[in-house]
Amino acid sequence: MPSAIILLNATQGTENKVLKQLRSNGDVQEAHIVVQSVFDVVAKVKAETFDKLKETIVEIKRSLSTHDNIVTVLLVEEAPKAAT
Repeated sequence: MPSAIILLNATQGTENKVLKQLRSNGDVQEAHIVVQSVFDVVAKVKAETFDKLKETIVEIKRSLSTHDNIVTVLLVEEAPKAAT
């Protein structure tokens, strides 16, 4: 399943609003506020197809008016989870 990591800088004071918007998107698997980092928010996005993933990323970029910078990292292959 295609996935990507989105790293973004939110306008100061809008981090929680951005987080709420990201989490409302059904393709966003996780979203977190980051401290002590170059970026303010990180999110993981998954979709059924690469085309759907691209559409979702574009939708997210267009819907977030409270950001200064967005970096998208496409994941090629996820490592299996370690057994516990």
